[in-house]
Amino acid sequence: MTASQPDTPYLDALRAYAARRPGRLHVPGHKGGPGADPGLIEAIGAQALALDIPALTWGIDVGEEPTPFTDAQRLAAEAWGARRTWWLVNGASQGNHAALLALAHRGTEVVTQRNAHSSTIDALVMSGLRPTFVAPELDPELHIAHCMTPEALGQALEATPGAIGATVVSPTYFGAVADIAGLAGFGHNRDATKVNLTHFDAAGLKDRIAVVRDAAGDRFEAIELNALIQFVVHTDDREASAAELASIFGGISPEFVLDSPFVLLGTHEQMAEALVERQRQFGVTYWTVIDEWAGRASAMPDLAKVIALLRE
Repeated sequence: MTASQPDTPYLDALRAYAARRPGRLHVPGHKGGPGADPGLIEAIGAQALALDIPALTWGIDVGEEPTPFTDAQRLAAEAWGARRTWWLVNGASQGNHAALLALAHRGTEVVTQRNAHSSTIDALVMSGLRPTFVAPELDPELHIAHCMTPEALGQALEATPGAIGATVVSPTYFGAVADIAGLAGFGHNRDATKVNLTHFDAAGLKDRIAVVRDAAGDRFEAIELNALIQFVVHTDDREASAAELASIFGGISPEFVLDSPFVLLGTHEQMAEALVERQRQFGVTYWTVIDEWAGRASAMPDLAKVIALLRE
């Protein structure tokens, strides 16, 4: 019988396998719990260990098709409105392969963090992408590799004008977390004295949406687009507020700020009108807002009034 949305074929197969109590000739550490530390059993439960079943197990994800794993992926695709869904197993290596193979359709050059996982190097080889390697920041005391800095990324992108993307390691094996905000959109000049905004205007957002549209194909209309509003300023003088923000960043004009879909300036009525227009222009219906910046009051009270106007 074909599985339907309320069914859980993959979980059912895992539970059935564990209930049979088979001999587990699996890799060490994945044998169902025998020999496990009592503290671990107490923390996560014996059943969790019993369901720790490696990939490539007959009757679960290999065997007569459709396997329970295949059925579960089909149900996931139906739930998400996708043509097909692939689940990552055994870590994120396959995800690195898939991401760079997909990226290769847009060009041949990419910026890559030098201490990336070996699967990233494999993906570069398989995709034919030519990397510009970026050395990560080194811990001054322990001399271990951490993350790529925005400054290093900026230099690499300058040296590789044809780059179609960049791969970043975060978190690293040592637990270091990259400055994602600084890497994605908020770049810095080489001495980190100025901030460079990329893809921050209307043309930039349209470019990002075009990438999604190209990848989604005929599924694009079913996708809900989300974007992050970086600044919300309630004001009767939009031009003056735009000039103030432009001076904070430097290198951009007040007109650039006013054109940015990631900034919301004006009276409550103007902000509501702007959101309606952005939905019409870009198709974005789901906006996330940074609540407050240092030295600025929370934007939530003003946004509450804007939302009330949108509901009228």
